[in-house]
Amino acid sequence: MILKLSKYAGFCFGVDLAVKAALEHKNLYLLGEIAHNEILMRKLRSKNIKIVENIHDIDKNVKNANILIRTHGVGKNITDEIKSRNFNIVDKTCPNVRIIHSIVRNISSETKLIIIGEATHAEVVGIKNQVENKKNVTIISSLDDLKNQIQNINFNNNFTVVAQTTFDDLEFEKITDILKEKIVNICIHKTICRDSLNRRNELLNEISDSDFVIVVGSQKSSNSRALYNISRKIKDTIFIENHEGLNFEIIKNKNKIFITSGASVMPATILEIVNYINLNCQITKNQINTN
Repeated sequence: MILKLSKYAGFCFGVDLAVKAALEHKNLYLLGEIAHNEILMRKLRSKNIKIVENIHDIDKNVKNANILIRTHGVGKNITDEIKSRNFNIVDKTCPNVRIIHSIVRNISSETKLIIIGEATHAEVVGIKNQVENKKNVTIISSLDDLKNQIQNINFNNNFTVVAQTTFDDLEFEKITDILKEKIVNICIHKTICRDSLNRRNELLNEISDSDFVIVVGSQKSSNSRALYNISRKIKDTIFIENHEGLNFEIIKNKNKIFITSGASVMPATILEIVNYINLNCQITKNQINTN
């Protein structure tokens, strides 16, 4: 058996910076989960880092707290609430998300905004909250969703389009192709992050040379799910959170296994999976750098 690990496996740079900041600060509260990964969140809780869904969940007697804004970003309404409590803001909004916020804040009041992404995803909520008039915002979650909403879109308006950074790029192209056909005055920003694109493109390149794929990540992680959905349509694939999800009856006779992960998976989790396979399978070649 040959094992090959994605060169992008583990944290993306945005999550890596946020996790390091969380571990460096004292009296820290996370405003929502720092990333969609239960193993990571358990580790942070073990460091006495507290997680709240909103500022009102923090006891009124708490003083001098540090509030970490996660990679997904938040709207101005949230930062105003934090400032009203005189808390210190540790802003770890992903730089790619900051770019989207800047685009959205700078569109004219007459321009309508289309966000391509999951309506309930924290990043999409944060993008929407950059806009004062929420009636100017349409969220499209998929090609089917566009077809359901299309009759409600006034194509005579000016539109700006952005995307959730982890949205599927092929689905994005299909959606924007239809929008370009319908809307004359439209400005499309393909704001899918390079890290997501790199992981997906690498996966597509490696699939043909592998006979099995392991995608590591949480079911709650949109970028992990995207990798799994790409892979399972082409190759035998399992989607696991950690080494406990491995089934050696399935993988023991495979010749070459490619391992990839979502952007919120701890490197230690990937190393555990690799070591577990090494211990339980006959590895003839290990194309893995775990440094």
